[in-house]
Amino acid sequence: MIHPSGLDGMSLPIIKHWDIMDTHSNLLVSNATIGPISGNPPLMAGAQPGSEYIFTWLRQISENSIIFGVRQPGTQQSPVLYSLDLEKGQLEKIIDLPVETLSILWSLDGEGTLVRGEDALLLYIAFRNGDLFDLRPILGTGADDFTWLPPAPRQ
Repeated sequence: MIHPSGLDGMSLPIIKHWDIMDTHSNLLVSNATIGPISGNPPLMAGAQPGSEYIFTWLRQISENSIIFGVRQPGTQQSPVLYSLDLEKGQLEKIIDLPVETLSILWSLDGEGTLVRGEDALLLYIAFRNGDLFDLRPILGTGADDFTWLPPAPRQ
């Protein structure tokens, strides 16, 4: 959960990280507060302090790292992908997504994502180097049902 750290809505955002662990017949809940986040405010280019954001496409890629998207409702701003180091509270911008982005399908290994959008938009983003690949010339404009297969075991 990400929200402003002050009642005025103008302060830097903080993140509440919740873990819910099954302990037989009970649930054990622990939380941590991270922030205020000072990595890249405002979170989107051209946004004013106190702007409203929608946080979406959340994925935990390791014990101490999550990635997520940020959109600004009611604007034609490009959504942005960020990574957050939960241990250090450091926010890092990964890439600006096309305005037409509707959904994201994270790879199982956390190395990249499939981006789907309006007008048959279909891209693959490799996080390691930030490369963006347009898959429409390979898969065509009718491809629309995707499932990541787990990596093959290696010896």
